[in-house]
Amino acid sequence: NAALLGSFEGVIPCADCGGIKTELTLYQDIANSENNSYTLKETYLGGKTGDTTFTTTGKWDILKGTPTNKEAVIYFLNYEEPDDARYFLKQSDTSIVMLDKDQKIIASEHNYTLRRKP
Repeated sequence: NAALLGSFEGVIPCADCGGIKTELTLYQDIANSENNSYTLKETYLGGKTGDTTFTTTGKWDILKGTPTNKEAVIYFLNYEEPDDARYFLKQSDTSIVMLDKDQKIIASEHNYTLRRKP
């Protein structure tokens, strides 16, 4: 009984390709957060074999607060699979930014922001 919370997309840096087109769709079950689910579609652009897409699904939850902002909202993907955990900080109602494994902003001039699809 989960409702669409939002669908976000952007192109994040890639070490050995032209970028990773990242599309994250979050579904939220207000009554039971254990039913929160996501679909993450990652397309590696311009690799040796052309564009390659990987789609993963799983569960997510909300973490509250960062060391610098107690009110921050972090979408925590794959909490059941720590090796595959992913973190996205809610910047606004229209954008989220990918964090590193330590839930920190990635220090880079590159763009790690995903924008809400209309």
